Amino acid sequence: MRDPREHPEAILPDLATNTVKKFTRDDVGLVYGSLWKQRYFTKVDDDYYPQPSQWDIMNHVWRAYFVPNDGDWWAPLYPPDNMKRPTSALCDGCHSVNFNIRDHSVTEWNVGCERCHGPGSEHVANPSRANIQNPARMDYVHATDTCIQCHSQGRPLTNPIEGKYYDWPVGFHVGLNLQDYWQLEEHTLGQTSFTHFADGTAHKNRMQGNDFVQSVMYRRGVTCASCHDSHGTPNDALLIKPSRDICLGCHGPTSPNGPHASSLEAHTHHARGSAGSDCIACHMPKIEQTIANVNVRRPRRKNTRFRIPARPAILIRRPLGPRMRFVIGPSAHLGGSSNTCSGPQSCGPFSSVCRRLTHESLVRYLHYRLRVILMPDSPTIGEALLEIIAPNGSRRSVRIPNGLFISRGHLRVPPQSACTCRGLPQVDGCRNNVH
Repeated sequence: MRDPREHPEAILPDLATNTVKKFTRDDVGLVYGSLWKQRYFTKVDDDYYPQPSQWDIMNHVWRAYFVPNDGDWWAPLYPPDNMKRPTSALCDGCHSVNFNIRDHSVTEWNVGCERCHGPGSEHVANPSRANIQNPARMDYVHATDTCIQCHSQGRPLTNPIEGKYYDWPVGFHVGLNLQDYWQLEEHTLGQTSFTHFADGTAHKNRMQGNDFVQSVMYRRGVTCASCHDSHGTPNDALLIKPSRDICLGCHGPTSPNGPHASSLEAHTHHARGSAGSDCIACHMPKIEQTIANVNVRRPRRKNTRFRIPARPAILIRRPLGPRMRFVIGPSAHLGGSSNTCSGPQSCGPFSSVCRRLTHESLVRYLHYRLRVILMPDSPTIGEALLEIIAPNGSRRSVRIPNGLFISRGHLRVPPQSACTCRGLPQVDGCRNNVH
């Protein structure tokens, strides 16, 4: 956040090129953003309001800026006019230090020291551990609260506050319990919301906290600072090390934390050093939209860990004749989904990595791994999986790694003498292996 009167270089594009909704430099009281997008705010009395045009930094184009009613929880509660949606209620609490909701004063704009360390005047006068907050010495809950007070989607427990609906945790400061001020957005499986796809995968920006607090790492005491340094690093996303080095520090091959494979190549099925072998390529794909086609990384789904990569959403519904019709890919019924297997590092939608089974139950596997939602008029689970692995009736039976045997119309466990598949499907009594 910068005042262009003090920092004229803050405005990146030539305002004369704006073909969306023109405004002048004199209309701009504050400028926000310098990495992905840049927005411009007009000051009216003691408040700021966003201009209806924003600059897409990555694509070098002007785009409209307006939050529709289905774009955020607070949108229907404010008039459909940017000049009636004040940043004091919707933005400033996280883009400043000590924002006062009554007189709109700030200690400073942007995230300064006191945002994470609390009041600092006594510490400056007499430096001591006793008179400053330090997330590094807090328990993992309070340390993480320091970050996710702003890096999460939610709403205050009390709303409205003095007649306004706030989109930041009013009253919270470092050292307090965030859960006493802030409720994270929930998701109902099967419904698409402004935060989540129908399958539970988050798509909105600023969802880091929502995902992380549901992970095993969080429950084991890992904090944001375990991987990131908010004071600045030369690495992407303020990482303390390059992403691959951070992940493999705790998750090297044969590590008790996984992956449970003899080598990195055995786990990723990609050459070491390639884009596909990078942990974040699958476990933290770029699926959170920040503007237009510009996405940022996020952990895979919620549940119990940073998610194992999954296939595109598959909706199985509507019988057609003696068999069934399969609708594959994001659909209007599903409301969209996310897919890690895409881009140059793709392993392919039907590769061995994507169709391996875990030891979870088959129904859980269908939902959480293959993104299959069985509708009330769906075929049997056996037919469903068989059609996914062997579409169009090309195979009458398929063996899958957990010992189950799928044939059209039913699902059964094979005899003990049946051969194993070493993690990949086999067809017709162990012939025609795919390795």
